[in-house]
Amino acid sequence: MLMLSVQGASGTPDGIEYSLGPQGFEVTAGVFALSLTDETGPHYNFYDRVENETEHHVMLLRAFEYVDDNQDGLYNAENDSVVNPSISFQTASWSFGGFLTQEDEGVAVGLQFNLSSVGGFAPHQTELRVVLQNQIQIHNQNALRFGFVVDGWNWAREDTNLAIVMALGTGDRGQQMRRPEITHQPKNITFENGFFAFDSPVFYGQNQAELNVSLGGAVSQGEGEQILLCVPYFGNNVLVCDTLIGLVQASSIPSTTQTTTTLLGTDRLLLVSVGVSVVIVVVALLQRKEE
Repeated sequence: MLMLSVQGASGTPDGIEYSLGPQGFEVTAGVFALSLTDETGPHYNFYDRVENETEHHVMLLRAFEYVDDNQDGLYNAENDSVVNPSISFQTASWSFGGFLTQEDEGVAVGLQFNLSSVGGFAPHQTELRVVLQNQIQIHNQNALRFGFVVDGWNWAREDTNLAIVMALGTGDRGQQMRRPEITHQPKNITFENGFFAFDSPVFYGQNQAELNVSLGGAVSQGEGEQILLCVPYFGNNVLVCDTLIGLVQASSIPSTTQTTTTLLGTDRLLLVSVGVSVVIVVVALLQRKEE
């Protein structure tokens, strides 16, 4: 097991600090704090370190193939037909790796890392690999950008769509997640002071397709609101979908001003331009589950 801890110079609040251990991954950038665990599938948990009362949650639940019978680009249980059982992201082993830090005058100002599935998803998607490519920058320190990479989906048919199901939730610090109040706009969803934003289109090979996102109702026992990311058939290509999560508004601390996140910027996760003086590569791999 590899333990990893990296801090900005002198522990300055202007730098990015992160650690990786048995309980998962944790990172802070100014007032923004985020953890990522994989015990029940990938689970992002983030909060304002000054306010320090409310947590926001983004969880990956499952994925399934369906026939879009009414041709609206979305999944609706009343109108569309599921093909084969869904896969649960909880059933896979997950591995952290690909850590890359960016430094400017001794201060960590950027961080990239991956969380990747290992060993496929039984019983129908044994060759499937899902990678979450994450990026956090100190200049946008109340958000984390992550890209879904889906490689090796075994299609049952060629006239179907793929739905990736997630859950958004809020809760008091250290308490159970609850179903939040949701506002759904064309390119972002806000849930209280948290947001989930998404670019459209998604990319596969040299092609692109529209990403449609819909609300799916409460998770069982009211723990969160389901959202479905729906994309059309992309064959044997690798699918890349760029998204952003974070705080709508963040508190201020010394040397950090009040910030409001721009939900969608022009830079994309997979085309990162590093304009800093020093680049340090840190490679870390944590495998906590046996295949």
